[in-house]
Amino acid sequence: MEVLDFAGPFEVFSVANQLKAYQLLTLQVASVTDERIVRAKNGLTIVADTSLAAVFETDMLIIPGGDGSKALLENTEAMQDISRLNGHAKLTWSVCSGARILAALGVLDRQPFTTHHLVIEDVQKLTKNGFFVDKRFVKTGKYATAAGVSAGIDLALHMLLALTDSHFVKQVARYMEYPYIEHESY
Repeated sequence: MEVLDFAGPFEVFSVANQLKAYQLLTLQVASVTDERIVRAKNGLTIVADTSLAAVFETDMLIIPGGDGSKALLENTEAMQDISRLNGHAKLTWSVCSGARILAALGVLDRQPFTTHHLVIEDVQKLTKNGFFVDKRFVKTGKYATAAGVSAGIDLALHMLLALTDSHFVKQVARYMEYPYIEHESY
């Protein structure tokens, strides 16, 4: 996975949780396999809390992108786990090329989406009439997609609005020294 695809949204939600005395969220990082070591692009190693198969339900499912999203499409067991978790989730979203996974699940069919500019064609091939929108993020119902890499932070801040309010979201962004801009989703 791309490091910032994962770490950007993780930082938003972990800072939000910290600012709310760790009472706002329960964050869980899941790996594709039982081996909890995840090697991100360019070598960063992350130790996941659990595996996808061991997660029974989630309110929010976030799928980071990176070159590994191509291989994930070929992993039948992991795709079944993601599909199962998506069925339980209130919100499911991707960052960057993680949109490939949502497209393969069929949830971007006839829907607007965004992704990294180098992955647009791949995602379009995986959808039935899904259409690219050049935005930082796109939200349609329970699904959302963020463009490449840093756009995941923008979408995470936007998703935080569903749990809190704009004053708190600005507080989180300020803590992160991140320029918060209220984006309209498509």
